[in-house]
Amino acid sequence: MTKSETQFYLELLKRRLASLRLLAKELCDCRDSLITMDLEATRQHVLYQQGLCSEIRFLDRELGVLRQGVAEAGGLKPEGMSNEAFATLFDASSASQLRQVTDELTVVERRVWRLNRVYGGLIRRSRRSINMPIHTGRFASNWELSTSRATEMAKLFITRYAFPPDRLSAAGYAEFHPVAPNDSAEGRALNRRIDIIVVAPPSKAKSTLLGGTVNGPPEPGVMKQPGF
Repeated sequence: MTKSETQFYLELLKRRLASLRLLAKELCDCRDSLITMDLEATRQHVLYQQGLCSEIRFLDRELGVLRQGVAEAGGLKPEGMSNEAFATLFDASSASQLRQVTDELTVVERRVWRLNRVYGGLIRRSRRSINMPIHTGRFASNWELSTSRATEMAKLFITRYAFPPDRLSAAGYAEFHPVAPNDSAEGRALNRRIDIIVVAPPSKAKSTLLGGTVNGPPEPGVMKQPGF
C-alpha cells in the first residue's frame, strides 16, 4: 500500500467520522426541538440529517471499495477481516492513526445508534399530532395512517360487537380535518381522535310536495379518522 493510498483512506475515514459527529449533534438538536414541538427547527434538522446520511453512505461505498482493493493487494480476504488485521497493511504511523480513528468511530457510531432510537420514538409519537408528513414502511403518508385507524375501529365493531359490516364505512382525512390548532399540546390532543358518526334512518314523513309517505333504507354508520 503506497503512502498516498494510506493517506487517502485515512482522509476518507476522518471525513466519515466528522459526518457522524455532525449527525449525532443533529439528532440531539432534533430530539430537543421535538420535545419542545419546534416544528420548523425539526424540519430543518431532518433535512440536514438526510444530507449527512447521504454523504456517509457515499463515503461507506468508497471506503468499502478501497478497503477491498488494499486487502486483496496485501493477500488478505476482505470478508470478515478485522480492523486490526487491516492495520497491519499500513506503516507504523498510519496504522496508529487508523486505530485511533476507528476507535473514535466505534464510540460515535454507538452514540448515533442510541440517539436514533430516542429520536425515532419521538418521531413516531409526534408525527401523529404535528404537521409533518409521515413516510414509513407501513404508512406511506398521513392518508394511510388515518385510514388505517378508522378501519381498525370498524373491525373492532364487527369482531367484538358483531355489528353488521354492511352498515359500516370508514374514511381517513390525514391532517386536513383538525378540530383545533396543532400549535399547542391541548390542540394536538383534540386532533388525535376518531369520530364515530351515527346516521339514523329517515323517519316516515309526509312529503309536502307529493303528499305521500317517504320511506328510505337505513343509512350506514360512518367511522372517520379526521385528524392524525
